[in-house]
Amino acid sequence: MGSGDARDWLRMLDASFPNPKGTLKTAVVHVTKRLQERLHFQIEGHPATVDGTDLQAWFLELCTYRQPVTDRPVDLSHRRRQVLADAFNRVAEAAIKAGLLPPGTRVYNYPRQKRPLVPDLEVLLAYPLSGFLCLCRHFVHRVLFQGRAGCDDDPAWDAYFGAAFALIALGGVCWEGAFASIAHLRARHLVYLDRNVLILPQARGNESVATTKGWVRVHLTPFVTLCVASAACYRARPAVPSRRRPLVRLHPEADLLPDRRGKPGPRDGGLPADRTRRRFNRWLERLCEEAGQPLLTVRTLARLARTHLWLDGVYPEPVLAAFLGLTPYNPVPLEELDIFEGYLHPPGAPAWDRPVADVPEPPPRRRTPAPLREPIPFPEAARSYADSIAGLQAAVRLFVRQRGTREEATAALQRFAAGQLAALGIAADGGFDALTKGLRRAYQKQVQPFLTADARGEAHLARIRPFNLAAAALYLAHLTGCTALSPLTVAARRSDLTFVLRQFPLAALTELDSTALEIILALDRAAPTRQRVRGTLRQLRRFLADQLDVPLPPLEVERWPRANVTQPVHLLSDEHVRELLAHFVQRGALMDRNGYLGVGLAAYVGLRASEVAALRIQDLVMRGGCFLEVRDSKFGKSRRVPLGDVPSGFLEGLARIRRQRWRESGSDPLAPLCVGPDGGPLSADRLSRYVVDVMAALNMRGDSATGAPVTFHRLRHGAVCRRLVQGAPPPLVARWVGHAAPGVTVEIYAHHWDWAQRECLRRYNDPRLPPAPHLTPATLGVLMDLTPQAVKAAMQRARRVGLWLRRVPAGRVEGTVWGLRRGGGSETKVIPLEDALRLVVVEL
Repeated sequence: MGSGDARDWLRMLDASFPNPKGTLKTAVVHVTKRLQERLHFQIEGHPATVDGTDLQAWFLELCTYRQPVTDRPVDLSHRRRQVLADAFNRVAEAAIKAGLLPPGTRVYNYPRQKRPLVPDLEVLLAYPLSGFLCLCRHFVHRVLFQGRAGCDDDPAWDAYFGAAFALIALGGVCWEGAFASIAHLRARHLVYLDRNVLILPQARGNESVATTKGWVRVHLTPFVTLCVASAACYRARPAVPSRRRPLVRLHPEADLLPDRRGKPGPRDGGLPADRTRRRFNRWLERLCEEAGQPLLTVRTLARLARTHLWLDGVYPEPVLAAFLGLTPYNPVPLEELDIFEGYLHPPGAPAWDRPVADVPEPPPRRRTPAPLREPIPFPEAARSYADSIAGLQAAVRLFVRQRGTREEATAALQRFAAGQLAALGIAADGGFDALTKGLRRAYQKQVQPFLTADARGEAHLARIRPFNLAAAALYLAHLTGCTALSPLTVAARRSDLTFVLRQFPLAALTELDSTALEIILALDRAAPTRQRVRGTLRQLRRFLADQLDVPLPPLEVERWPRANVTQPVHLLSDEHVRELLAHFVQRGALMDRNGYLGVGLAAYVGLRASEVAALRIQDLVMRGGCFLEVRDSKFGKSRRVPLGDVPSGFLEGLARIRRQRWRESGSDPLAPLCVGPDGGPLSADRLSRYVVDVMAALNMRGDSATGAPVTFHRLRHGAVCRRLVQGAPPPLVARWVGHAAPGVTVEIYAHHWDWAQRECLRRYNDPRLPPAPHLTPATLGVLMDLTPQAVKAAMQRARRVGLWLRRVPAGRVEGTVWGLRRGGGSETKVIPLEDALRLVVVEL
């Protein structure tokens, strides 16, 4: 196809379409935008030409895109594609009349299964180095700033294909080896990732054989390392839902990617190559459409990567710096980077206008089977990264790996701070301390509210589970003084790390030492006991203090204070809960709708604030039995909570909000139920703060002098307390509210039983009130500070001594208390509530 200069195209569009409307306006605006981008990134000496292939690629960009608010993929129907293709053909006809395109050039609306692919023999001609860099840069931007490529609806498979693309396109690994290696890849294979080396298991014979005969160490560039680490980090996030099974925490023996059933975990064997290749081709097709490039298959991608990697076997460091310099946070025009001039057409490289037969074959991949013993020296080119994210990465690497002196690390941090301040439009005056302080102030002003780090914050972060690798990397970056991001902020944003990475120009994973990686993995596997958490946290801090030689804030976690179990508290009654819900309905704002959901689900169902904020539309089932599917719980387990005892008025409000969110999200079942004013997911902290402020305005929190005030979590306590008082067994209540054991339900909520005891005595003294609720031995033991076994033993002794326990006073209903048979087992003994209380008092 012929081609024309981009400036001639812009003049042609202005003259031919002075006032376009409808779909034609959409096509003209999109083509104009792409032409301006091509002129902006034009390299000196190389004209910005546009041909029919570019027009076809720009048409495919508009056919498949993602909504900016929900990040949901949108694929236009065939009819809408045809209307858009007609508009692009009108642009093509105007270009033909202007002599910018040859006659007969058209934009075709191919069905998805018949879209044109790039043949193997035309890969070098259709994909020069600039187009290949454009495709790779689009993939890297998606991984760095959104956590994953997002070209597959299932996040587990998306992480699989992202890691495979990084190995094939950026690492030069053959596609068969990439699929087989990634299928067997586990967390313990990342121990040399800080040295840009990935350990890949080599299958015996082919990728379908389960056993391995050896290990291959593949040298990667920092670029490929970052992509693989980001995909592995996203795979390890348990808060991200999967269509098959929730993702589990990362541990050394866990596979990073799913098997054919979509289940993660230790296993032998791999994925079927044919089916994996077909699904990867669909994933790559969507990536090419979003990048505006002709479609590729995995075979053509592998050949294209090997051809471009022929330049030097690996991507040079300056090209990596140029990639990272093109980020939205620190834009660097290509014409200012002299390094691209030598790598687009280096001496001795194959010319793209030569026949394919004249192109020499690329050399084989470089492998190092011997174990790595000598440390890899710090690259000299990385020390000159002045205005890029790689400056921060190099500085942190200098700290953690001790590959340079303190002066070199300080200079790298100073260059990074100066470049970021310049990108933010702030004058950089003063020394190193002034630069870093100004950068921190700029960050704190950009994202509010952010808390400063303290000992309690670090202890709180240590208790957060799961402690994933991304949070650990940001925590290390904070301790090295590279950013103002605090551990409390990381803990609060652990389910939305994309937001953190978007606000702070940090790479997805800071390069870590292998020892630090093992300690962080030990943190992830730490038991929920406070002693284990303290020990692992001290190990991490000891390693950082020894290796980094920087003063760390003191960490005092010997005593973790907790409220006294006998402290009186204030609970909202049913009347107060109904009044609070009516107040939210009357106001009717967006945050009031979120408050209505939070208060109702916490007070009636017993959900945590984080669980309410993580609810999706599909989690609320209103047909065939009302229940809730809680997937993002505190301990990473899912549970089903029935809504049979919830008031009908609140159920109607739930159904109304669900229908409203279904319409707002465009019938997306994965859309969140609670959304913030910006249209994104609502955080648990913001929800709880808003509810507490409303309760304080209505004077519902209670007097702090007479007891602990009502908080959002007290609503959950009230729901658990009411269900226990109504006679529900503690194991069932613990399962409903997501406690690890029934003992947690009885012990942690013991300070509420003074309210239950007063309620029982009040109902006993007033015959007009309904009968008192039933109590179990565990409940009686909590009331009288006895164990359930002591209560059962007292019942057995009293049953043999006196017959007065069988008496039932007038106007009373018998209650049910569990006792023990003489020969073992359990039996149900009918005992009045007041007699049971009197029995325990006598035993005391």
